[in-house]
Amino acid sequence: MASKISGDNSLLSGYLKRNSLFITICWFEIDRTIFGLASGLFRENIHSIWITRDSARQTSDTHLHATS
Repeated sequence: MASKISGDNSLLSGYLKRNSLFITICWFEIDRTIFGLASGLFRENIHSIWITRDSARQTSDTHLHATS
């Protein structure tokens, strides 16, 4: 039984060694996708905050021009 387990382990480690680059690339792609989605959402929020600030600034600028 122990020899069968060690045989399976060496088979698994051989498989992992052969495919480690592929697995790494897959993980990298998954991480990049998650990070891309997260940063995309973050960027959208920042963008909407900037739009809000700009429109508020434009309103105050217009108000200043109107009073002067």
